[in-house]
Amino acid sequence: LSLAPHLHYEVRYKGVRVDPIHFFFMELMMGFRVGEICGLKWSDINEDSGVIHVQRTIRYVNGELNVGETKTNQGNRKIVLPSSVREMLTERKKKSYSEWIFPKSLNPTMPISSSSANKRLKQILAEA
Repeated sequence: LSLAPHLHYEVRYKGVRVDPIHFFFMELMMGFRVGEICGLKWSDINEDSGVIHVQRTIRYVNGELNVGETKTNQGNRKIVLPSSVREMLTERKKKSYSEWIFPKSLNPTMPISSSSANKRLKQILAEA
């Protein structure tokens, strides 16, 4: 899987490479809301069927994690992953150290915040 090979943007946590481009690849390919992507856990994926269950959204309010339901009833959904996304997630999971698919880089017990994800996107675009 080659995601923008001309971009070199690398983040390491305890020596493990964390690729923030995966977050935006997921956003572009799946059309999920940022809070929904932040709220994804590995347990939301059925690896046998390649289906992901979007069932929560997260946001931080005054620094406190707020886990909630999706924005609408239709937001709680199961979707078959395209092969490119499935491949990316399979590789990402091999290096995972968190229940969250996209954890905070300095505290992997917590999910990444949408503001941190947006900040990373701006950094990546500035390098492009």
